[in-house]
Amino acid sequence: MSARETRKTQRLKDLQPSHPAKASKKMDAFVNRPLEDTTAVSGAVAGEPTLAFLASEMRAIRVSTQNIEQDTKEIKATVEDIEGKISTLNSRIDEAEERVAALEGTAHTSKQRIEAIQEEMRKLMDHIDDLDNRGRRCNLKILGIPELKEGDDMIQFLQREIPEMLGHRFPTLEIQRAHRVPTGPPRRDQREGNRPRPVMVNLLRYQVKEEMLRRAREKGQILWQGARIMFFPDYSKRVMDQRMSFRHIKLDLRSKGVEYTLRFPATMEIKHNGARHRFTSPAEAAEFIKKKITKEG
Repeated sequence: MSARETRKTQRLKDLQPSHPAKASKKMDAFVNRPLEDTTAVSGAVAGEPTLAFLASEMRAIRVSTQNIEQDTKEIKATVEDIEGKISTLNSRIDEAEERVAALEGTAHTSKQRIEAIQEEMRKLMDHIDDLDNRGRRCNLKILGIPELKEGDDMIQFLQREIPEMLGHRFPTLEIQRAHRVPTGPPRRDQREGNRPRPVMVNLLRYQVKEEMLRRAREKGQILWQGARIMFFPDYSKRVMDQRMSFRHIKLDLRSKGVEYTLRFPATMEIKHNGARHRFTSPAEAAEFIKKKITKEG
């Protein structure tokens, strides 16, 4: 062994502690020494790491480790904070889901109640409309009578002139009430013959009203003292709107010469090829006319 290797071996033996714990403490003390103190170590072999360099590297590693530990603590705290927020959000979502479920249940119950109320209202409206039309059973609406022709007594005027208009003497023509609609004095344009107000007649007997309407249909166009007179039954607004929806159907059937009847409350009955077809919807009647009557014609 050369003298150089012998000296190196001796130095390493001198540096090795007899006890590992004491050596660790000595190393920590040495590493924690200020940087300028490490320069006191001498005798390093050229080209080999010195104790000062190793201590510097270990301090750098220790600082880096401390930084990593600090960063890890911060990351852990951040993760714990995020987990807490997520837990809070989950709780709020669960609460929101419970509220939504409760609202859905309430909405379902409310929907059922609304549907029941709507059905009850429909029945009540049907009942009211039926009562309204029953109260109008003996009413008759006459259009076209010029204003002021009735004089001071509308009932006597109608009892005298209706048989002339219809060309038929009624055994009994008992009228309970009769007036123009709306009531009151006529406007200037109405007095001059521009669309006189309708006359509403309330007869005592339903059969007499039906007889008048039948005579009016049979006679067709009614002319009285140069005025065109028309007789109509009196229906509620709801029924009138339903019957008016068939207006274009009636015009189409008349132009084609097809026999029809609009039955109460609003049922169109069309006679075709010896059979009678009934429709409660104008669309259904129009489709029947298009497929059956128009093609065959």
